[in-house]
Amino acid sequence: MKLLLWLILLSGLIVHFAKEYPAQGSSKKQLSHGYSVDRNSVYYRGYKLQINPQGFEVLSNHWVKNNKQVFFMFTPRTGQELRPGLWSEGEDGDFYKLNSFLGFFERPVDAKSFELINDYLAADKFQVYYFNTRAPVKVPSVLKDADPKTLDTITEDYARDKNKVFYTRRYFGPCTIEQADPKTFSVLSERYSKDKQYAFHECTIMKNADSKTFRVTSGFIAKDLKNVFRSGKMVASANPGTFKHMKHRFSNLNFYKDDQHVYYFKNIVEDADPSTFKIVGSYFSKDHQYAFFCSKKCHKIYNTDIKTFRTMTIHSNWANASVYARDRNSVFLCGT
Repeated sequence: MKLLLWLILLSGLIVHFAKEYPAQGSSKKQLSHGYSVDRNSVYYRGYKLQINPQGFEVLSNHWVKNNKQVFFMFTPRTGQELRPGLWSEGEDGDFYKLNSFLGFFERPVDAKSFELINDYLAADKFQVYYFNTRAPVKVPSVLKDADPKTLDTITEDYARDKNKVFYTRRYFGPCTIEQADPKTFSVLSERYSKDKQYAFHECTIMKNADSKTFRVTSGFIAKDLKNVFRSGKMVASANPGTFKHMKHRFSNLNFYKDDQHVYYFKNIVEDADPSTFKIVGSYFSKDHQYAFFCSKKCHKIYNTDIKTFRTMTIHSNWANASVYARDRNSVFLCGT
């Protein structure tokens, strides 16, 4: 009886170790990004996929292919089921069916010539593909009008072919920069660019900008000889010769001034004196005459003692904020 129990225990240990340690000579080959392959099947994190393993290749964490097909893998959100989608061409354009573990292109894609240009641009000999990671739906699409034979990336955010220039900034693109000249096109920043005739903000021509004198001074701000621009839009009445960002440890990067005005975003702060204006807190500022509360817009706070005006503790969350300030006479509560 004891011998029988020992044999049962021993057989259990053998099965356990057989599971933990596969037999030597196993044909399964581990690849990158969670994929593995043997002579019969392709696996993703242990799941057997309906993909022919002949010529199977992992291009990135989103793209794989075999000899005949190209596959696109969605990136799942934390805690959500993996839901990649089937990509196809419909009568009304591109549409996506979230009904399969892996999605593959049903329109003609040449797997043999398909290759990645960067993390979110790819091409075969017929067309260029773009992977837009903007939530909530992350899908590959065709970059229309792009020539795969001559397409080249300029920077991470821009690409061009022999005829056109494309804005491909992740989360925002893609789009064609109409009227841009590929031969004279140059990138100035993530958002600004120009050619011999025009200046551009992302995909839009800046009609009031002079290309010859146009330059970028910060992420949002650009200037030419006559005008100042914020996020591609002209800042009215701003003097490009004296316009500058007001840096402060409390500043939310939205205050600027020139010799005549103070600006919040691209709007003039009414009655603010640029020579005495200063930021005193995340939402509060003042000059020699007025205190201001600035959230979406700037508002004057009346009946304040400017010399003793200062901020107090901030209580906030993503939905709203209650912001306090005080002077020697009063406490002020301003809500965003």
